[in-house]
Amino acid sequence: MPVVDLISKYVTENQGTIALYLVMLMASTILSIVGVTRATASMYEHTTRGEKMSAMKMLGVIVALTVVISALSYGVDYLDNRMAPRFRQFATNSVVKEIFDANKMSFLDVIPMRYRAYLKSTAQSTYQIFFTFIKTYIPNIILALCLIAYLFYLDYRYGIIFLVGGTAVTITFLANKNQVMRNTRNVEVQARTADIFTYDVLSCLNTVVSKNTLDQEHENIKIVLEKATQKHIEM
Repeated sequence: MPVVDLISKYVTENQGTIALYLVMLMASTILSIVGVTRATASMYEHTTRGEKMSAMKMLGVIVALTVVISALSYGVDYLDNRMAPRFRQFATNSVVKEIFDANKMSFLDVIPMRYRAYLKSTAQSTYQIFFTFIKTYIPNIILALCLIAYLFYLDYRYGIIFLVGGTAVTITFLANKNQVMRNTRNVEVQARTADIFTYDVLSCLNTVVSKNTLDQEHENIKIVLEKATQKHIEM
């Protein structure tokens, strides 16, 4: 099952948790970027003018915002620590079901050892893609939206220029979305192939591989792993 399909299925089945996670992540990001920065600037402005009471009030606002941000960050980490193992379990269960469905006629009641690397790499790669998106791209998108809003606040022409540029970038990404998905799947296949190849060679050392070819097999494993790693880096 492709990684993209696994992620889509997980999000569909856990909409409430994902929505709460995103709301807290967005709130903490906005408060950190906009709220604290604005309050700190106001505090220094009042301090410069000699308005001590106003400066102390802004300091209280900063402290309150810090407490709220800390609480939101705790909530994000709490959900993160709950979702991560459950996500891996979901991915593994989905792949196991796919394997059993493909082998119904063989009456398999256990998972063959040769599927171990397949299960592990699928769960891990799906997890990495999903949480990289949700914890890296979402805050950056929020930051861009805050910047656009602030530019419109300064001068609508600044906002329009930035909005046009952002729209052009979005259109470019959407036009290449299918290629990005294909590249993602290729990386997944490369990593999976490398894991399976390594496991297969190690599992047959005592029965198949000659002592005279141990160094050669070791080099073959290194080459396969390096190719898979380089593919991941390029992606």
